[in-house]
Amino acid sequence: MKRLASSLILLVACLAAPDAILAADKNARLAELDRFWSEIARTVRAGEFAAYGSSYHGDAVVVTLKDSVPIAQALAAWQAGFVETKAGKMKADVHFKFSKRIGDSTTGLETGIFYYSSTDASGKQRESYVHFEALLVKKGSWKIIMENQKNAATKAEWDSIE
Repeated sequence: MKRLASSLILLVACLAAPDAILAADKNARLAELDRFWSEIARTVRAGEFAAYGSSYHGDAVVVTLKDSVPIAQALAAWQAGFVETKAGKMKADVHFKFSKRIGDSTTGLETGIFYYSSTDASGKQRESYVHFEALLVKKGSWKIIMENQKNAATKAEWDSIE
């Protein structure tokens, strides 16, 4: 009887172990990705264009409602804002909230809303909430390989995401 009980305990432990390992892997991945997104936000606030650009894979693509362009083209369009921010002529910030996060230790699909705000030298403020998806790969570090800026979001949608 003791042997049967010991065997059952061992069987239950073996069956539960993969779930515990998967949960630990998921938590580690999400913690890494949280740091990744925090670093992106920091580069936007600081106007650090090169650091921001390094968060994208060299072959990354940015998709909007109107276009699909290589990351080099998107970065070229965004560079002036970084230069102005770095020079103190503009303040910029970005925050991210996620409604769905799937992946494994080397891939991820992050779905949510980003909130971007800026204030130019004249004091004119601009803000936008955007539904987006980011497909990421990890080869040493996380890199965005595809960013899909889907459509405008509302503050109410933003507030509804934990």
